[in-house]
Amino acid sequence: MATARQEIPTLDDLLDAVLDRLSAEVVASLAAMRKPGRPKKGETLADQLVRMTQAKAKLRIDKSGPLPDEPDFNEETRKVIEDARAGKNLTRYESLDDFFAAHGL
Repeated sequence: MATARQEIPTLDDLLDAVLDRLSAEVVASLAAMRKPGRPKKGETLADQLVRMTQAKAKLRIDKSGPLPDEPDFNEETRKVIEDARAGKNLTRYESLDDFFAAHGL
């Protein structure tokens, strides 16, 4: 007699289920915590799960658009914000004093 085997959810499905239960603000916080990158040497399973959850949260935020309290930016402003988040066209200073000195202040 064959028994009905329950479908085993994938890790992807489980992480989606976790994110589905969280508020939009919490998902946004997860997405903003740190850049999800490649696994690092010595990373634990828990570290990998956190990184994967953050990556999925970031995808949700990027696809969902602005949060309810975030203004609706025009295309030019959105592009500048995306570039800044990616580190493009930024000038960095070692200190606030260096910034003021560079601008004659």
